[in-house]
Amino acid sequence: MKRMRVSSWTRLTVAIGRRKTRRFHSAQRAAWLRSAQVCGGVLHALAGFASIRALAVGLSLTRIMVLAHWVT
Repeated sequence: MKRMRVSSWTRLTVAIGRRKTRRFHSAQRAAWLRSAQVCGGVLHALAGFASIRALAVGLSLTRIMVLAHWVT
């Protein structure tokens, strides 16, 4: 069976969750870990989107600077 790739965001939320869920029952802990995986996935997607946007902004700024250099 192929092991699912876990993002660092998921690992972070799971680590926080493990601390919080020590006094919970196993069913509650499993539910928390599932929600932590979902939260981690969302955070990972948002971080990816933010870096893509930052990259796009950086590229457009570079393009503007190159155009300004050509014009002047």
